[in-house]
Amino acid sequence: MDKYVDYKFYSEVFGGKLSSKDFSLYEFKARKFIDTITFNRINENNLNDDIKMAICISLDKLKKYDDEISFKSSESVGKHSVSYSEELVKNFKENLYKEISIYLQNDLLYRGV
Repeated sequence: MDKYVDYKFYSEVFGGKLSSKDFSLYEFKARKFIDTITFNRINENNLNDDIKMAICISLDKLKKYDDEISFKSSESVGKHSVSYSEELVKNFKENLYKEISIYLQNDLLYRGV
């Protein structure tokens, strides 16, 4: 299955403001995040507007954090070295999960067998 949401839905229904180029990149990232938390359970039979809204929220948040917030904990200039804060990344993922989980059915988020 390709994209869960198209640019028309994102811009017209959700009211998103990203360019179509940025949309393509961040839709992919958002889809991969949601596939991870739903254990790849989304398919053509259960794809609905709530899931599409979760994708739209996710892609906007991912773009915002890429633009405004750095997960860097330190950076050196000589022999260029960058360290990222695992805690900041973890907090971002947890907050995003909390925000979009209200749009996803419980059976998609269920971690049991």
